Amino acid sequence: MRFGLALIPRLRGVDEELTARGEGDEVVFPAGVVALGRGGAGDLAALLLPDGRLAGLLRLQGSGAHGADEVYALAAGLPAADCQVVTARRPVDLERQIAAWSAATRARGGRGERAALADHFADEHLPDLGAAGWSETQTLLALFGDDAEGLRGAIDGALRTLPPDLAARPASLRELKDLAGGWLAPLASGQVTIGWWLSELAGEPEPGWPRRLLEAPALRGLPLTLTLHLGPLTTAAPISLEDHRQARQGRRDLLPDSAATRSARLLIACTVDPLVARRVRAEVEGELDRLGFRVGAIGPARSYETLLSCAPLGEPTVGRSIAVSGDDAALLVPLPTAGARSAQAPADLLPLGLHDDGTAFTLADGAPLLLVGGAGAARRDAAQGWALARAAAGFAVTVVDTGGAWQAAALAGGGQRIAVGAHLGAILGRLGCDLEPVSRAQARTAEAREAIDRWVTVTAAMLADLCPALSEDDRGDLTATLLDLADEQLAGRGKASGRRLLRRLRDQGSAGAAAALGPLLAASGAPRRVQPDDPHGPPMTVFDTTGEGAPEGPGGPRQGLLAAGLGAALERVGAIERQPVRGQVIVLDDLAALLDAPAGTVLLAELLRRARRAGAAVWCVAASLAACPEGAAAAMRAAGPAGVILRQDQGERQATARWFGLPPTLLADLDGSDPDLALVADGVHCAPLRIVPDALIARLAFRRRRERQAGTGRVRVVRVGRPASGMPEAEAGD
Repeated sequence: MRFGLALIPRLRGVDEELTARGEGDEVVFPAGVVALGRGGAGDLAALLLPDGRLAGLLRLQGSGAHGADEVYALAAGLPAADCQVVTARRPVDLERQIAAWSAATRARGGRGERAALADHFADEHLPDLGAAGWSETQTLLALFGDDAEGLRGAIDGALRTLPPDLAARPASLRELKDLAGGWLAPLASGQVTIGWWLSELAGEPEPGWPRRLLEAPALRGLPLTLTLHLGPLTTAAPISLEDHRQARQGRRDLLPDSAATRSARLLIACTVDPLVARRVRAEVEGELDRLGFRVGAIGPARSYETLLSCAPLGEPTVGRSIAVSGDDAALLVPLPTAGARSAQAPADLLPLGLHDDGTAFTLADGAPLLLVGGAGAARRDAAQGWALARAAAGFAVTVVDTGGAWQAAALAGGGQRIAVGAHLGAILGRLGCDLEPVSRAQARTAEAREAIDRWVTVTAAMLADLCPALSEDDRGDLTATLLDLADEQLAGRGKASGRRLLRRLRDQGSAGAAAALGPLLAASGAPRRVQPDDPHGPPMTVFDTTGEGAPEGPGGPRQGLLAAGLGAALERVGAIERQPVRGQVIVLDDLAALLDAPAGTVLLAELLRRARRAGAAVWCVAASLAACPEGAAAAMRAAGPAGVILRQDQGERQATARWFGLPPTLLADLDGSDPDLALVADGVHCAPLRIVPDALIARLAFRRRRERQAGTGRVRVVRVGRPASGMPEAEAGD
């Protein structure tokens, strides 16, 4: 950010003093919010302090843990003049979050059932998250100037010298207004602020100390502020400009600790209920002592002064300063390292849960997930709640249900439930639809041959599971015939289909394969879709593989229905590839049962590959990874899923730890904990996750039933049984 001399800044739009009302008194935040710019452009926001100075704020975000080298780089990058670093955790503004989320879901096509579901989540689930301590943490670097030009120079210099892994940007006018308007708000709620000031360093604090405080059990979910006031950098002896330049490039021997010191005042403030202030004070002081901090306490009688001393105003009135070296000053900077995807959730993506510091864990569009461990009910409730939230946000959710436990979720989500056994004909009717005709030259390419081989492998495996009576010779005939049909379709000489496959087997004399597959393929008919491609169709489609409605005979084995369920999910991915739609989630529940089918590993690998290409997210739900076949494990690792790990026994923990590359002792921390505690791992980080418990699904399902009884519901439930056309039918009813 560079500014020429011709730029003449002026103050524009100085707000009236922002206040937070207490009980009977007005508590005034002693700073106005101004915009600096030429001709009223207002390209830079600042706080106008009572003495006429200006304070500009940079928002900081660290990219990871800071070691010794990173700490020195941060020390070299801190401004030499007065500055202040503030990390503040505050509860999210629920009203604003609800309004933003509801607007975003409607912008993504939320209407009908989706709009009603979004309203339920906004009215009931978001307040539950707020009560559980959903918060937002931000770190600010405050810089000061006597006038607008001086402030611009300070900001420009800081942006040039801060380490490259420390993202920084000026705070906006809206962000400053929100900060100033809400800084003293805790005093209006009857709570008190207690605090501590650093009086002595008993040892070198570890670089990650701010996160330890943010995640401390005594401070979980509470408004917390960590602020460091730094005075000007002073030197005991003059140092040349060349020495300064080389020191900033990493030669720390040219700038010894004794040659550069500055005054530092570290303040920690926490807002609590008066009844628990004494207990919180004792627990936090113990944690600070373990960090190497010797502190003085600030009681609730000085709540107002403590809050203002922590505010980015550069004018502390509580505590005392100590002299520290430049390196020690960097160690005291309250910059928390980033947790595992620990960030404020986008407005249209509700968080899966909360970290111990109160920030939200969420997944980006298309991000795969592996949910493993825990009791069946806890694991199922978490997966169903997350899937319903995505459905409400405008995503199309497809579920392969192995246990029949998703009927209530489909009902609550205004979706449809399809019995796979009753619609095998529609699923098999799609054979070959993913093979697009190509030119003769293209048909000879390695890519075309790979596509043919993959399709033949997947189709043969699914048919073998659906018809276990096939002998080894019959399976060989089946594979050879599928290869012929694929070649012909790619060359434009006819489409592969179930009936065409059956005729070809009979013509080629493969009597055994034709007899075994005959009852299955004869009902497949012409290509038909099990579900519509319309992205604004039912928010949730559940493929029930329990065997309900399955025909008698070869098509009814349990493993065959599981394979057919994966085949239906593959069909959905194919529809996404034909008609790209943002926001698709496919849930596989439960993974162990699906992989128990001989074709499960092949089908899962193909599903993950094609979903990644189509931008769809695949969520795998499993009780354990101990018996996961290596082929399936390799396919899942290639997809790079984030993992949510619930409680497990010792043997399952060891397998899960090996799968994610984590130390087993880390997972042992889940022992004896409540079922709402989990670990989240993404291959780089691992952090605790608290899944917010609620009975949202039961409440939604009950309301849906009441609506249908009143004749106002629009829930689509597929009638069990095989329709004459082989297509699913929908009606309002069970």
